[in-house]
Amino acid sequence: MFLDGPKNSLDEKALLKIKSTCNEYNIAIIARKQNLGLKKNIILGLNFIAEKHTSFIVLEDDLILDSNFLDYHSNMLLKYKDDDRIFSISGFSPYLTNVKDGIYLNKRFSSWGWSTWSSKWNEVDFKPIYSKGNILLRLRFINSLGSDVDRMLLDSIKNLNNSWAILVTFHLFKNELFSIAPRYSLVENNGFDELATHTKSKPRFSVVYDDLKKAYDTDIDLIPSSAIFREHRSIYSLLNRVKGKLSR
Repeated sequence: MFLDGPKNSLDEKALLKIKSTCNEYNIAIIARKQNLGLKKNIILGLNFIAEKHTSFIVLEDDLILDSNFLDYHSNMLLKYKDDDRIFSISGFSPYLTNVKDGIYLNKRFSSWGWSTWSSKWNEVDFKPIYSKGNILLRLRFINSLGSDVDRMLLDSIKNLNNSWAILVTFHLFKNELFSIAPRYSLVENNGFDELATHTKSKPRFSVVYDDLKKAYDTDIDLIPSSAIFREHRSIYSLLNRVKGKLSR
């Protein structure tokens, strides 16, 4: 576990509880002495892991996992390790009506319970060339993944937000890579409150969980689907984001 340093006295108390629990279950901890922020802590931590392992599964502390989660990731990592199209395996997915099989290809990276291979992680450029002046690239990025990605990426590059996942999302876009996602989500994110870094309110899209172990239906040919891409992109459209805010 990579435990970021505290921001305040409230964090210090929480970190003591986390360290106590980890010690109880013999979980190795790398605790930062200072607060690095989410982005730097994650990137440095996974770079460290990538030096020691050929693949890895990444969890944050606000996730509730389906009992099938670890088996699913282990199977997918083994099955698709030589598929150059696949960057990562996602444990989370919004429910999409156009998805008919147990898994599907997604152009957008999800950090809610995911896995990848060290060789592919090491190829990510965490300081990409992307600016307001490059209008055509920005439009392509938005048209491919949704209206929210442009601002998130610009702010991440300027360190105005702590999102590392948007940098990975841009890597997938730039290199025409995919993440494998399950039709029925294996992850529930429980980290929506005023203390969250980025997700202070629950997502506006619907989620169906894999309570019947449907994610094992994976013996299919994974083919990019424009219908799935359109439906997934629509979740992040400006109209849907405005509707989501008004309904809260």
